[in-house]
Amino acid sequence: MTASSWKLGYSTAWDAQRDLYSLRAMIPHYRNARVDCVETAIEWEWNADSYTLHDEALKRLIGTWQDGGIQVWSVHVPGGRVIDISKPKYAQAGIDLVGGYMAVCARMGVDKIVLHPSYEPIAPEERAQRIQTSQDSVRKLYRSDVHIAIETLPRTCLCNTLDETVAYLAPLQGVAGCCVDVNHCQQDKAQDVITAVGNQLLTLHISDDDGIDERHWYPGEGVLDWRAILQALRTVGYQGCFMYELRGKYEDPANIRRNYDMLLEKYGT
Repeated sequence: MTASSWKLGYSTAWDAQRDLYSLRAMIPHYRNARVDCVETAIEWEWNADSYTLHDEALKRLIGTWQDGGIQVWSVHVPGGRVIDISKPKYAQAGIDLVGGYMAVCARMGVDKIVLHPSYEPIAPEERAQRIQTSQDSVRKLYRSDVHIAIETLPRTCLCNTLDETVAYLAPLQGVAGCCVDVNHCQQDKAQDVITAVGNQLLTLHISDDDGIDERHWYPGEGVLDWRAILQALRTVGYQGCFMYELRGKYEDPANIRRNYDMLLEKYGT
C-alpha cells in the first residue's frame, strides 16, 4: 500500500439547526481540492445537561455531502459528561443516543462511527471499572452494518496510552476497532500506537501537537514524526482514509490538500 493510495478526508461538524445552503456552496471547493471523503457530525456541547438525537438533521447532513459527490467515510458521534459510556450512571443514555446515530448511519449507507470510550477526568482508582463499563457499552452497541471505531484520547480519558488501548480493544475483536488520533498520543509515539493496534485500525484523525497536549495543528507545525507515522501506516497495511481533524471549524480544503501533498512529497516513500 502506497501513501498516495489513501483517500484524503476532513472531519467537520455542523450545527443541527443550521441551513445547509452554505455547505452546499462549499462542496465544490472540496471536489476541486480532491478531498475524497469527510467525517461529519452534528455539533454538540461537551458539558451539556442533556443531548438530543438529531436524526433528521443528521440524515440531511449526510445526504447533502452525498448529493454533492463527497463520500461520508464516518460519523463522529457526540461525547460528553451525561452520555459517558464508561460511567454506570450515564452509560445507558450514551448507548441510547449512539445507537440512534448508528441507525441513521445504517439507513444512509455510512458504515463507520467514531466513538469516545469515555469522558474525563477519571481518577486512578476508578479506571478499571470505567474500562469495564465502557467495553460493556460497546458490546451493547454492536451491529454488523456499522463499525465502531474507538478513538484514542488524551489526558486522563480511557485509551490514553498504547498499553491501555491494546488491552481495551483485545476483548472487542470483531466488535469494535480503533480510530488512532495521532495528536492524542502524548504518552507514547503515535507510530507505535498505530503498529500496536494493527488490523483493528479502522480510521484516523490526523493533526499535529506540541508533545504536551492535543493541539489539532496542521501536520508539520508540531513535534510528531510524520515519516515514522506514514511508515507505520504502510507497515500495518492501512487502506482507509487519511482524515484530517484540525483546530479550525471550517478549514479551506485547498489548504488541507496542500498539506497532504507536502507530507507525501517529504515522507511518502
